[in-house]
Amino acid sequence: MKELFKLGNGKEPHLPHMHPNVWAKDNAKGVLRLKVAAATQHVALLTLLLEKMNPPFLLLYVLVVPRTENEAGRYQSVSTYSTDEVVEYLEMHREALEQDARHSIWIKSVDAKDLIIYDRHQIIYLYGPLSAFEQVLLASGLHQTSEIVLPDPHSHHYWKEFDEDERGILSNCEWVLSPLQPADEE
Repeated sequence: MKELFKLGNGKEPHLPHMHPNVWAKDNAKGVLRLKVAAATQHVALLTLLLEKMNPPFLLLYVLVVPRTENEAGRYQSVSTYSTDEVVEYLEMHREALEQDARHSIWIKSVDAKDLIIYDRHQIIYLYGPLSAFEQVLLASGLHQTSEIVLPDPHSHHYWKEFDEDERGILSNCEWVLSPLQPADEE
């Protein structure tokens, strides 16, 4: 069985890029956030981080490179979800989310500024209870660093094995579609 991975080493795109299990404080347009580059087990880490946020949640599924009949765009959930429902959703689609670069997913607390973004570069961005998030990251064996840089060059992989997951991700919720934003495709 071939190895499926989201992000390839640009010099040897047939080999996966593995992030070094680090996190850094980052400033995005004047807002302090954490930027996380975990090597593996991204959904498990998302689940731990989600426990530090205030439910209910909205989901934003950003489909950048569709491989099915779905349209590229930002799919905003109509309904809100409990922590358990989001964890179940993430686990149901874990392999596609971790191993295919066609998409990113955002999890936003409705009642707070808490936000998790898991992007198509396998980077997790955290907004909200940063101290609580830092405790989770340290307990998970990640180490703080001064900055996180993506490999340049690198490659994205879109596997036919996850085409049905793309359909499933979009059929499991009711969504409102809006156009991609320029940053979605970076």
